[in-house]
Amino acid sequence: MILIYFICFLDFLTLAILMPVAPVHLVSLGASRLLIGGLTSLNALLQLTTGPLVGSWSDTKGRKALLIQCLFLVLISNILLLFTSSLFTYIVSRIIIGLTGHVQILVRAIVASTVPKSEQNETFAKMGAAIGLSLVVGPLLGGVLNSTENGMFKIAVLLNIFTVINLGVAFLISDIKTAKSKRSKEKPILTELTQAFTNLIQVDWNTFWDLFLFRFLRESGYSAFFTTFGVVLMDHLGASQSEMGLTISLFSITMIATNLSMGKIKERLYADDSSGYKRNLHGFIGLTATFGLLYLYTGFYLYIIVMLAMGVFGAVLDATWMEMLVDRTSDNNKGTITGSFESIMQMANLVTPMIATYVEENYGYHKTFLIAIMFLTSGVLIGSYRQRVYQQSVKRD
Repeated sequence: MILIYFICFLDFLTLAILMPVAPVHLVSLGASRLLIGGLTSLNALLQLTTGPLVGSWSDTKGRKALLIQCLFLVLISNILLLFTSSLFTYIVSRIIIGLTGHVQILVRAIVASTVPKSEQNETFAKMGAAIGLSLVVGPLLGGVLNSTENGMFKIAVLLNIFTVINLGVAFLISDIKTAKSKRSKEKPILTELTQAFTNLIQVDWNTFWDLFLFRFLRESGYSAFFTTFGVVLMDHLGASQSEMGLTISLFSITMIATNLSMGKIKERLYADDSSGYKRNLHGFIGLTATFGLLYLYTGFYLYIIVMLAMGVFGAVLDATWMEMLVDRTSDNNKGTITGSFESIMQMANLVTPMIATYVEENYGYHKTFLIAIMFLTSGVLIGSYRQRVYQQSVKRD
């Protein structure tokens, strides 16, 4: 699993490096704020529409083969970033990433297909820790390089180096084939894609609706918060660039620590929570309460508390959902379900930022916290209902 963790870390690191520098670079190329926002929405739309298909296709084509192909296309997109003076080339590069940047979906499908269920919760938690580490290192590395001469070109070179390394590591992992992939090994690509669509249609979505809804509500709450994050901290609370970076680092470090402690957390606090519904409910309650405090009193130090809470409760929710999701999937549709589940985040990022921006411009940034609270409170109510239904079914049995 070390290779999987490494692929997960490097893939997210290439995204994290661009986080703080991409908007500045786009403005230097003449892009408007509207265009920058449009690129974000376009990327979310492309990820949303192609993520489930890639996951489903991996059930037919095989996990490793598709992972290598996706990383190769990611490499092409990063090569285009070497042309740092061209806005058009940058846009094309990000479109390719939106269409093919599904490494996280595929590595999760690989874990779901190869790791025993009793060990998957710990494995997904460690993957979350790897992502958290990339969020600590990436923005810092990108900011330092961008402050040097020809900084964006140096960043592009580094992204290509990381992607080449990731591509090489992908060849070293064990070949993962499902029953469907073995049967369709010699089929042409059109037939494989048709089978991928068929896989999506045949999924019993009644089995998974609550998990998908839980993730949408959480991601929508997070998205509403992060839409105005920088504006509130720097323009309204007077925080410096370094202080804003500190809050992001604290969030990432907390997420890492929580993911690495998930085994002990489950053992000591949730030994009786085999369904995961108790952890889910407690996560939503913790987030809702913290955002409620932020709405009542908006201050820099309370922002730090909110980021710490998001790191802790968010990590618990992510690990719990993956455990619940894998427990409900069969070997032949793990990629389909995993791909669809990961795309929920893009759905939230497609809709919620526009709502939050409208509210911030017309009613003030303070009201955007209410949007987050609304989504998270819905998670509490639905989570409580699902836990109660589960407990009643257990009593009947």
